[in-house]
Order: sequence, then C-alpha cells, then structure tokens
Amino acid sequence: RVLESFVRDKIERIEVQRRGVTTQLVKVPIDEDDQFDVGGWKVEKPYAAKADRNSVDSLIGALEWIDARRSLGEISAEERERFGLTRPRYRVQYALGRERGGFAIGGPAADGSGYYLHVPDQNRTYVVGKDLIEALDHEPADYHTRELHDAVSVYALTKLSLRDGVGDQRERRLERRDGLS
Repeated sequence: RVLESFVRDKIERIEVQRRGVTTQLVKVPIDEDDQFDVGGWKVEKPYAAKADRNSVDSLIGALEWIDARRSLGEISAEERERFGLTRPRYRVQYALGRERGGFAIGGPAADGSGYYLHVPDQNRTYVVGKDLIEALDHEPADYHTRELHDAVSVYALTKLSLRDGVGDQRERRLERRDGLS
C-alpha cells in the first residue's frame, strides 16, 4: 500500500485540489443521542452541502487501496520537475485526528503505465494506475447529495419551479417527460 497511514475508519477530512479548485470533504460525527444516526460526510469547499455517501466511499476506497505499479524511491528536484510533480495535476490532503498526510500526482509515466505520485512525508515517488486518476477526476458537484431538500431527490422529482425573488418575479419551470428532463 502506498498510503500506509490511511485508515478508512479514522479519516476525518479529505481535500482534493483539481484544476485550481479545492473540494473539501469533512466527516460528520455520529449524534450519540440519536440511535438511528449513522453519521456521514459534508462538502465544505467550494460550497457547503450534504455529501453523497456513495461518492465519498468510492473516493475513500480508491485512496485506501492505491497500488503502486513501480516504486521509484527518492527522486531529485530535476526528476520532480520532469515528472510534473512541481506543478501537479492533483493534490490530495487528508486528516486522521492530529495526523496529516497527502500526496501529489504529476504527469503520465514515460511508459504509459500510469501516473507519477509523490508522497512528501515519505519522500517517495511511485507510478500508480490510471484508476486513481479516474477516482480523483470529479467536479465538486459530483460529491454533493442528489437531494434538493431533505427527502426530496432529483431522481424522484417530476416538476420543479424556480422563481426569482427580486425584481420581476421571473419563473423557470422544469418538467420530466418520459423519464427525461
């Protein structure tokens, strides 16, 4: 495993920087007074919203099981530049209580087998598979729950009317027809 300190049950915060945008996911603690509360996640950046549990679980699973195709060990500053690690495509930070960790992903490996990943805390560089890139390559909205309001899902919605609260009170309507919107 590339991230030895990454333990699913202890993760409290994950930040993914992608294309200049930081998506920050924060674990919501379980309400001990509510016997039915199972906790969950919320999106804190770039906006505040309830997070989709399946999307976050998928990301955590990908991070938990990062598999190195090759280990390059310590690399020079010149190699970091050449591998795209000085201006990485992705930066990931995570928190487990007081412990912090993270990594950066640079360009594609020369042989096309994956991408360069650098773990600063270990000062080690790896080549990892494209599946990790697929797990990280998501817009912030992809982590947002599909609920418009508590218990109202976009998947169950048939009509939606939006009205401008200022000025001329313009209204926009969306209606699902034959399963399409």
